[in-house]
Amino acid sequence: MKHDEFLFDLYLISFGLLFAASQYENQFWHGMRLLVLQNGTASEQEQLQNGDGTDAIVMTSGWTVHAKIIAILLFSTTGILGSSCASAITKQFGALTMSLTSTARKSATLFLSFLLFPNLCSAKHLVGMGLFLAALTMKATSRHHKSPLKVGRVASNSMNKAVAVAPTSSDMSIDNESVAMLP
Repeated sequence: MKHDEFLFDLYLISFGLLFAASQYENQFWHGMRLLVLQNGTASEQEQLQNGDGTDAIVMTSGWTVHAKIIAILLFSTTGILGSSCASAITKQFGALTMSLTSTARKSATLFLSFLLFPNLCSAKHLVGMGLFLAALTMKATSRHHKSPLKVGRVASNSMNKAVAVAPTSSDMSIDNESVAMLP
């Protein structure tokens, strides 16, 4: 099974479970009415229904029905794209690279939050940022990356048993980059 198929199956099962849970709690149709029939956020609509607000609250809200649907579609699409990219990075480069990538993404989000919003940056934050940037720089600039060494291939015989096969010349090929790293 390819990773995109796996993600699709995972999201389909998750959707089914959440749909069943929302049906069991009688929340699905109430949520759909709030989403596609009325402007405003859920809290604005509840204020209006409880008599705590006026029609002006919902009329002045930036969340029209179309804006809410577009926002949900954008969040869903970018979420699936991000998950697919994360799976592809893991499959192609390994779990360590994916871990570094996701950590760098999270730290970039933190850096941007300090730049764009009025968050206080303490000395501990600065020390943490410095340590992270130093470790990331050291990892990115290290010249000696270990690459997996192909020793042999595994094939299956007619009884579906794994059989070791002697390495071929293509398995033992050395590229110029590997030669340049030799002492």
